Amino acid sequence: MTLYRWILVLATVLLLAASIYTWIYRPGSEVVVVTTTSLYATGFLDMAREAYESIYPGSIVKIVSLGSGAALEAASRGDGEVVFAHAPSLEKQYIERGVLREGRIIMYNYFVIVGPPDDPANISGAETPIEAFRRIYQAGLEGRAIFISRGDNSGTHVKELELWRLAGIEPSGDWYIESGSGMGQTLLIADEMGGYTLSDIGTYVIYRSEGRIALEKLYEGGDELINIYSIYLVEGAGDEARRFYSYIVENIDMLIDLFNQEAGTKIFYKASEYDGSLRDTWETLAGDAD
Repeated sequence: MTLYRWILVLATVLLLAASIYTWIYRPGSEVVVVTTTSLYATGFLDMAREAYESIYPGSIVKIVSLGSGAALEAASRGDGEVVFAHAPSLEKQYIERGVLREGRIIMYNYFVIVGPPDDPANISGAETPIEAFRRIYQAGLEGRAIFISRGDNSGTHVKELELWRLAGIEPSGDWYIESGSGMGQTLLIADEMGGYTLSDIGTYVIYRSEGRIALEKLYEGGDELINIYSIYLVEGAGDEARRFYSYIVENIDMLIDLFNQEAGTKIFYKASEYDGSLRDTWETLAGDAD
């Protein structure tokens, strides 16, 4: 075979290989993921994105961090194809509207009530989170405490409002301050002002371990403070979004193990670790706001 023919064959093989690579990996394909700020603040999604993009070179995962309510609304406008959320009552509304077509509970942890080390409302002695909120309210009326609410229709804000409702309290007054911010910024404000706030455990642990806040974890535990994370595909999502969704669902246990190991503590729990039906718990939470 002449040199020319060898060059022609080699060029044909290389072109065929490039075509196959392009077909498999679709370089430049992008998926927009909208997520709750509390999940993003932990660094979990950045880790998941890096793992996914290392397996599928050329794929781009763009993460937009919003409160759960804003994330779901963005999805309804077509501004995202995959959604991470932790607000069952809000999620249910978008499922019923047909915005969210496929979904899976992927993991859980718990909300915690954090506050100044001297705990002026003495919530560390409360028997339930409802009692803790009542103590904060009373201390607030007496000028001894303040509460920083996210006030952003996020999953954390929805949970906070649920706790006030169960306590029979409609919070208002100088002691009750809305940050209108994500979880990290709200923690920083609470720390600066010496106030209480409700936080997901993940963001609190990360900020505390980094020395960014001195707030103490004053109340934790119990199903009343369970925090369930789900992933959804949005109606009309493309192939890249479906591939990313499938990757998360199929590898979530491995991702949780890897993240907890890197964090040095157990921040997220696998759905299979829950003692009972996590779906039933989700359904109960989803029905609370109806």
